[in-house]
Amino acid sequence: EDAVASRVEEIAKMVRINHKLENKATALSGGEMQRVAIGRALVRKPTIYLMDEPLSSLDAKLRAELRVELKHIQQNLGATILYVTHDQVEAMTMGDRIAVLNQGRLQQLGTPMELYRWPSNIFVAQFIGSPAMSLLPVTVGPNATLILGNKRIQVEGAMVEPLLQREGQHLTAGLRPEHWHLAPATNRNLQAEVSHCERLGNEQILTCRLLDGNQLIQVRASTEINITAGDAIHLDPDPTGWRLFDADGEAIR
Repeated sequence: EDAVASRVEEIAKMVRINHKLENKATALSGGEMQRVAIGRALVRKPTIYLMDEPLSSLDAKLRAELRVELKHIQQNLGATILYVTHDQVEAMTMGDRIAVLNQGRLQQLGTPMELYRWPSNIFVAQFIGSPAMSLLPVTVGPNATLILGNKRIQVEGAMVEPLLQREGQHLTAGLRPEHWHLAPATNRNLQAEVSHCERLGNEQILTCRLLDGNQLIQVRASTEINITAGDAIHLDPDPTGWRLFDADGEAIR
């Protein structure tokens, strides 16, 4: 009995509800009840923990706090937690490895940054990352270039080699919001019109329509740059940032 009480006290402190042990369930907040549920799982010392969207019913602030606490608990226990979530921020911030499922089929398994940098297909590219990767229909031009509308776009790095074998093919090209750079007006850069600005304090997300190809993209930019809806801007895409997908949506390696 003493051992049980000691273990309960230990876990209650870990999930920060030790001051609530005498309270009835009706006196607990939603967040506290969630901590009780997590504590009940922890107290049994299982080999593996299965958590199915344990934070989904909580408000954003509490969800963020418990994300940190669960990660801290997992590190302290050294236990394996299989954590199911539809929230890709939870997956990215909490997971050591992420398995992305679509209709019961495994799409990709890897570290958060592997999935972010090298998604295995368009589904993963769109699911991982906020805002999502922009996707553009392109044709492969000569010398490993991409043709979008009337513009020829340079590609550098790992994607050059596979492109050299695919001249004339129609592909989907993806670029993350941070790989679009605001730039001066030159013939090389892409013209766009800003349709919407989201200022998030430390950054702003610009939703823009490219004049070449008439496609909507999202651009991550500094809040020090004063831009409003309707402004015309020029963009210089990072030549090493392009990710390419074939007609079936599978990544070109």
